[in-house]
Amino acid sequence: MKTLGVISRTVACIGISVSTAAFAANKGRLHIYSPVIVAGEGLSVGDYIARWDGDGPSVDLEIVQKRKVRATAHAVVKNLQEVSASDTSVIATYADGTHSLWQIFFSGKGIALELEQDR
Repeated sequence: MKTLGVISRTVACIGISVSTAAFAANKGRLHIYSPVIVAGEGLSVGDYIARWDGDGPSVDLEIVQKRKVRATAHAVVKNLQEVSASDTSVIATYADGTHSLWQIFFSGKGIALELEQDR
């Protein structure tokens, strides 16, 4: 019976560690005001969550809407001199008329994410 108790506690500790790791990701709000492309995926107008693991400089970014990953991209974490006052996105516009998400600033955070562009 002692072995069963040790195994139960070990499994419980592993479960807590895994659930903690799942919530360890950084995240912030993102609102898209006009359709954009992120790493080849089209995002429509709406509210999203940007989430990533780690502090950088390079991170893998997921753009999530309604608990579904809509796009993934590589991004570089840029340290800001001042904390951003609002959630803001910067869109790159290309000669062919396409729009691509380029930078994301998060309210209350001293970092921005700069997405790698395919062009």
